[in-house]
Formats: sequence, structure tokens, C-alpha cells
Amino acid sequence: MTEFSQEQWLAIKSSGGLLVSAGAGSGKTAVLVEHLIYWIENRLSQKSLNEWEIESFLKKLIVITFTVKASEEMKMRLLERLEEIISKGLDENKVRFWLKIKASLNSIYVGTIDGLFVKIINNNIDLLPVGVS
Repeated sequence: MTEFSQEQWLAIKSSGGLLVSAGAGSGKTAVLVEHLIYWIENRLSQKSLNEWEIESFLKKLIVITFTVKASEEMKMRLLERLEEIISKGLDENKVRFWLKIKASLNSIYVGTIDGLFVKIINNNIDLLPVGVS
């Protein structure tokens, strides 16, 4: 696991939304991944949720990056972090919980802002007051 500075830990453990702006190689992706893990664990791990409930919760999470490449990196790092947590040998309930999160990982939107708007438009095309040609 990555070593984080005090400022990074404050960002990771913050509640609600998070905006991270820093230079290349400063640990932005690691902080965001750890923030997501921390946020999910604190919101969901104490509840007995089924896969549908977890997926519904994760669908409410949005992670915006500047590039498609950065979003792919974020998804890969998030998956790697989940696999690391699962392989730690936690108790059976925690392993089951994180396996459910991993199975529903694609429910989290991780992408660019223009990609998010395309998704919103595609999902609500019938509500738009314009004709499609």
C-alpha cells in the first residue's frame, strides 16, 4: 500500500465529494482510489446489503478525470486495490463484502466529463425537446 502524507490522509478521510488537483506523479490517483475505498467501507460495510443494493449505491458515485487514459488507469488501480484488500485474509464477512463491491465495480462512473454528459443524454434522450435525425 502507498505511503500517504498527512494532507493526503485528510483528503482520503474527507466526507462527501473530493476535488484533487496536483502535479504529475504526486499521488492523485492513489488518493482518489483510497478515498473511494474509505468512503465505500464507511458507508456500506456495517450494513447487510445484497448485490442489487450495493450496485444501486455505487451507481450514485461519479469519478471525473481529464482523459480517457486517466479514467482507465483509475479503474485499473481501483480493481487492484480491491484485490489487495480481498487477499489480505480478512474475516469471511469482510471478504464477502469486498467481493460484492468488486462484482459491482462497473456501476461506478469513472470517465471524462464529456463522457458523463453523453451517458446522461443517451439515458434520457426521450426527455430532450429536440428531434433526433
